[in-house]
Amino acid sequence: AILAAGAYQAGLLAYQRLSTPQVLLAQAQRLAAQGDHPAAVNYYQRAAGNLPERDPLRAEALFGAAFSAFSAGMEEDGSRSDLEQARAFLDVFQQEFPAHTKNARATTLAGIIYLEIEQPRLAIETLRDPELRLRDPGAALPILRTLARAHVRLGEYDMARRVYLQAARLENNYTPDEDYYEAG
Repeated sequence: AILAAGAYQAGLLAYQRLSTPQVLLAQAQRLAAQGDHPAAVNYYQRAAGNLPERDPLRAEALFGAAFSAFSAGMEEDGSRSDLEQARAFLDVFQQEFPAHTKNARATTLAGIIYLEIEQPRLAIETLRDPELRLRDPGAALPILRTLARAHVRLGEYDMARRVYLQAARLENNYTPDEDYYEAG
């Protein structure tokens, strides 16, 4: 009985060490890199739950959970609930860390999610500010393409054409033909 209790105690101690926020975060990052987004969400969520508010690691865990849920939702077999889960994580991230450097990217992801869950008006409201493209220059092209698609879904074809042409003229757009085609 003493031996069993000692083995149990050792197992519990090992489990606790393996469940630190840092270990959970590292495992989540590994799973995300392997493309196992649902499992990554679970680990990111567990890490965030074990960290105090305002902790920089909590910001990484929340954003990682949001991005992994977003990635899962955008896959061929992804679901609306994955995207809604991503949106919920983004909300918490932006509320707790309004000045974080990834806040602009969180707004970009939220706008894309709105379009994907059939809320084009919210997508436009979220992404239309040109300041967002300055704060998140790496996402300028997806922002413009999402805006254009949202305008198309609302039947605002002239506005969609203008936005597609703006996207086609971006300096880092290596596929402007796609935008010219859509503008036509």
